[in-house]
Amino acid sequence: MLNCMELRLELVNGDANHWRRYHLAVHQDLFGEFELVINYGRIDTPGRTLRQSVGSETAALDLVRNSLKRRLTAPNRLGAAYKIAHLVADDRSIRQLSGTLERFDWKWDHRLNLVAA
Repeated sequence: MLNCMELRLELVNGDANHWRRYHLAVHQDLFGEFELVINYGRIDTPGRTLRQSVGSETAALDLVRNSLKRRLTAPNRLGAAYKIAHLVADDRSIRQLSGTLERFDWKWDHRLNLVAA
């Protein structure tokens, strides 16, 4: 069961002055609901925060998958790709999102930064 998941993506394109970050977090609250929190904006700024509550783990992972699929279109829209900078999730969640996560590059060697909760 998914208790917590955090993923941070970064996009840097100095030529186009793009310095973006996209942070996804999924947490289960005391009532058993799952909350997806998305914080995005320019790197080193507070950015904007969106919150969405869903009733099941499957629905939460579907929201994460859909958000990540949109980030995969960045090269066409922004001229650079997002890279995974940080990922903390349980093994089951990583397996369920693996098809989408595998399409991202890692900011550095992911074997050193992949933390299984």
